[in-house]
Amino acid sequence: MPPSLLSRARHGLDWLNFFLADVQTGIGPFLTIYLAAKGWKEQSVGITLTVGGIAGILSQTPVGALADRLHAKRALFQGVAAFFAFASKGPGPVA
Repeated sequence: MPPSLLSRARHGLDWLNFFLADVQTGIGPFLTIYLAAKGWKEQSVGITLTVGGIAGILSQTPVGALADRLHAKRALFQGVAAFFAFASKGPGPVA
């Protein structure tokens, strides 16, 4: 890979990590308020946020190893983003 292309790829990865970290740390307060408005108890909200954090920690290493083995990293990221976009719709009707 030419040095200029490698530099651009790393720069893009830096921005991706920045925005993912921003979303990951910024979602907690909004999720807490949303779940509380839906009638969740404080303990249930805390457990949910804790399980989500632990799942993120446990999945980072295997998913990172998968990303290192794949040549189509952009396709992996797009696939994961699409999965979560569709999974967030839930089984019920869309409002």
